[in-house]
Amino acid sequence: MDFVKIADKIESTLKKGEHSLEQFFRDDLLSKFESSEEYWNYTKAPPGNKTVKKVQHWYDARRGIPKTSYQEFRFKHLRFADTRKKYGEKFLLRWKAVQGDAIRDYDWRNLMESLKEVPDTPDQDPVYLELLDYYLTPLFDDDDFRHRLSAPDSGFPIFQAFMNEYERGAYSKIPVFFEMSQIFRKIRKDSKNGGGNIAAVKFFRDEFFPNGIPEHIKRDDEFLKSDIFEPLREIFLQVKDVDEHGWELAVARQEHQATTKSVRSLHKRAAPAARAAPTRAAPSDVIWV
Repeated sequence: MDFVKIADKIESTLKKGEHSLEQFFRDDLLSKFESSEEYWNYTKAPPGNKTVKKVQHWYDARRGIPKTSYQEFRFKHLRFADTRKKYGEKFLLRWKAVQGDAIRDYDWRNLMESLKEVPDTPDQDPVYLELLDYYLTPLFDDDDFRHRLSAPDSGFPIFQAFMNEYERGAYSKIPVFFEMSQIFRKIRKDSKNGGGNIAAVKFFRDEFFPNGIPEHIKRDDEFLKSDIFEPLREIFLQVKDVDEHGWELAVARQEHQATTKSVRSLHKRAAPAARAAPTRAAPSDVIWV
């Protein structure tokens, strides 16, 4: 069983699903999200004039009272020139502090440059798309993918709270779909010794698909049904009967291939030195690992 190809197919299908569900959110739910209690409480301005706000901020900081609302995460501020630069820059600086190297220098310069003018449409606004990503993409601790970051580092908990309150049926599964997709990618990327593909496919089989996530997201939508649910179901049927011995055997084979590749790489790097000094004997205690 080729776990690399299977993992590739799962990830490709998940990306299609995320794109479709993101578009659905933007077209049908974003206005409702912006008027929701969860979003409003998170992005509302503190009461009082500028001086009162500064005094309150100083007072809260002295008493260790955490901040609970953040105007920089409000979509509305990006739609007007007088608030776009101020709050857009605050958002980007906070977002970059969390994302780190995930935002390349070239992209960062473009984002900062785009704050000078309001684009004609949201699709042409890279800052708007970053803010959308802030809400729709769950982030996880670097050392533990089970530990999801909370607000204000990630806006995903606000989006999830809104969906849980707004829609208790099929659409309430949308945040779970995004979360499980990100976990799949993180497992695939972070697993050691080349076993990421196997571990990710096993996660897909054991936790993603059996929870009914693909099945319960708008099954009547032809695109989601034919391009997402059915391909994922087909993959699930391929791997659902693999027993524990089969997984262990696959992992052992993957680790062996990774070790063999490493040894070959070491030999290739050593070859030029051997040709440069053919009469020099290698030490007897050298062991290739």
